[in-house]
Amino acid sequence: MGKLLKADLYRIFKSKLFLIAALLALVFPVLTVLLYFGLDKLIAATSELQSMMNMNMTGLNMTGQQLLSEQFVLSSNMGLILPIFITLFVAGDISNGTLRNKIIAGRSRTAIYFSHLITSGLTGAFLMVVSNLIFLAAVIPVFGYGVDIDKAEVLKLVYFYATGGITIFFGASVSTMVTLSIKNTAPAVIISAVVLMGLSLIGNGIHAVDPLDENRLLCLIPTYTNTSFLAKGTFDLTSFLLGVVSYAVCILVLTLAGLIVFKKSDIK
Repeated sequence: MGKLLKADLYRIFKSKLFLIAALLALVFPVLTVLLYFGLDKLIAATSELQSMMNMNMTGLNMTGQQLLSEQFVLSSNMGLILPIFITLFVAGDISNGTLRNKIIAGRSRTAIYFSHLITSGLTGAFLMVVSNLIFLAAVIPVFGYGVDIDKAEVLKLVYFYATGGITIFFGASVSTMVTLSIKNTAPAVIISAVVLMGLSLIGNGIHAVDPLDENRLLCLIPTYTNTSFLAKGTFDLTSFLLGVVSYAVCILVLTLAGLIVFKKSDIK
């Protein structure tokens, strides 16, 4: 298992695909902040548009804290991009014949599956965290942070980044299951994107029904934590733990289901 992990990590970090994903993780957050800045100035300067839309504001009226919280969901920014790259990472092992060679060499399918899950999940989570650290560094000079960064706020930031990393790992479990089950790159990319987008929309929909976040048990629904409690003004340990349990259970179920299908499938 250890050798497989090292080999898969080496293959990912040496691939052109990882280079593209890393460049996006570096550049995309800066471009996003510039887009927010341009939109902010446009709205502030267009009084007629404000009147028509009944916005009555001088700009986006958003703080760095609020903008940062939106970067950790699967339906926006790197949350949309990384699952696609994860699918392509896993599919590359199939298309170039490496998967078949591993099986011929005597590697167990369980070890192969978990190696893909762990390496793709860790790579995606790493890129998510790096991307949003850059976003944080870029957004504060432009919009400010909005509140004092005291111990409580640092704890909330840790909560942001931990939840974001777990979310991407969850996305990797979906992409790994789909890709190793159907073993076809294009359909795997489409299905993974649709499933993850659908789950994110479910989280948004439930939050719309319960906008005051009165029912903490809703955090047991995957992606709800990201679309709701990430935007709260204070750190909520109970909500965070419920969200972690939700993701952990779903990752376990998806992994077992994917592993069962993968063990029974033919590898050509």
